[in-house]
Amino acid sequence: MFDGISLILRNAEIHKFDSYSSYPSGFVEIVYCKDGRIEYALKNMVIYLKKGDLGIIQGSGRELFICYPTRHYQGVSVIIDLATVPDNLASYLDGVDVSINKITNKICRCKNYYVMQATKRLEAVFEELIDEVPENYKTGYYRVKILELLMLLSGIDSECSKHHEQCCSREQAELIRKVCDYIRENVHVRLTIEEIAKQFHISSSQLKKCFHCVCGTPVYSFIRSYKMQLAAKDLKDTNLSVTEIAASYGYENSSKFANAFKAVMGMSPSEYRKEMRRQSAFLELIG
Repeated sequence: MFDGISLILRNAEIHKFDSYSSYPSGFVEIVYCKDGRIEYALKNMVIYLKKGDLGIIQGSGRELFICYPTRHYQGVSVIIDLATVPDNLASYLDGVDVSINKITNKICRCKNYYVMQATKRLEAVFEELIDEVPENYKTGYYRVKILELLMLLSGIDSECSKHHEQCCSREQAELIRKVCDYIRENVHVRLTIEEIAKQFHISSSQLKKCFHCVCGTPVYSFIRSYKMQLAAKDLKDTNLSVTEIAASYGYENSSKFANAFKAVMGMSPSEYRKEMRRQSAFLELIG
């Protein structure tokens, strides 16, 4: 967009654990999570952003790792190379009295990161960066929006912002990744928090706390959501009865399964199957 300022749109549906050694040796990343969840691993600290969060991350590409713990993420990042970008951005546009150092010093203070719920105005700018833009004026449009974003950030009162820390150690993050894999591998049985905690040699309370930090949801909600997504695929792609599908995911009571399915998918299993078949028939008709 400008020398030393890059725009990245991310849309991920996998876990994907990437090293970003290509990042500048000294950078500031302004990131907005539109949907899903993103994880930043910096030195011994792991930071999480959930839907609607704004993060300001300072670091070096040599020490940065990024992944998507819930296997779903959509968001936008503005990457600033501190060695290239002038501290005051007035050189880019007259009247834009914005200092990158002042923004990071005021908001991040003594830490190398800051996470907050994006304000409505900031949210609107990020959404405009994500929106499709005609090719013939895309570069100019993005430049204006990035400058607008930086000006808004320079006016943030960090004392009044809803700051909320979502971080843990790298060891805790790695443990929860293994817990998630264990849950996925044992999706056809009924797991309890106590059983999972015992399997990984930690207390139930520590498991619940770390899991919520990493995945942004309670353990049981994660298990239920994952099972219902798989059950939805079975309803769509097989002729198994609802009772058979319920039993295959550890539900002895089909009515409890139906309630869980509706809570996650917004309709009952029979309604979902009917709707999927209706859509399939329509696509075959027009195809």
